[in-house]
Amino acid sequence: MIKIVLPIAIAVLGAIATFDNETKKIDSCVVNSVEGCQQEKENSLLYSDDDVDMTTFQTPKDFDVNKVVEAITTGDGWIKLEGMYSEEDMMMARERVYHHNHADKYLRQNANHKTIDEAHNHFSGMVWALFNKGRIFEKMAQHPAILNVSNIVLGEKSAISSFAANTVLPGQGGQLPHLDYPYYRLFYPSSNPNIMDSAPPLSVQFVTLLTDFNMDNGGTAIRPNSHKLP
Repeated sequence: MIKIVLPIAIAVLGAIATFDNETKKIDSCVVNSVEGCQQEKENSLLYSDDDVDMTTFQTPKDFDVNKVVEAITTGDGWIKLEGMYSEEDMMMARERVYHHNHADKYLRQNANHKTIDEAHNHFSGMVWALFNKGRIFEKMAQHPAILNVSNIVLGEKSAISSFAANTVLPGQGGQLPHLDYPYYRLFYPSSNPNIMDSAPPLSVQFVTLLTDFNMDNGGTAIRPNSHKLP
């Protein structure tokens, strides 16, 4: 799953790491720089950044920007857009996510474990700061449908505050219902329970399904109308 959040804010994504001149071993590649290690690891990828077509985008099925905006603001608070990305784009994104969290390898290694707890022990499926994980994520974030909707709802100066992927393994427990940034519970004054009726929206979330979502495999759930009364 990839979740893109575009609030009216400026966010700093990623981190800066410094290395001295010593040779270091990082994830099975011996190098003296972060760039060298990444280059060696990326040689094992089926797709490179050069394979990403930044000029061609698919139009979602029956896309109507006004209907989308109405659905996520005054409507139930959600809408499904089908066919936004090509199968090749999805394969590129999945490959990059697995490249960084090794979820596909982890599943094979733990296939014979007897308990569901062992299947995800010491595993974190989160991959943060996707912009520096591959050009395919730059393309996905710049899809015209995403830009058009966010420009209308948030304004043309909106910025991406978080861009991450999450992989859930079999047996992992689900999250409790929660509010995402910046809509934390303390944001709402107890004296004004209807603040969402008059306050402008502060964020829009776009969730891209890199694999199928269903009741059995831990797909993300939403609560209709919770954007009006959390």
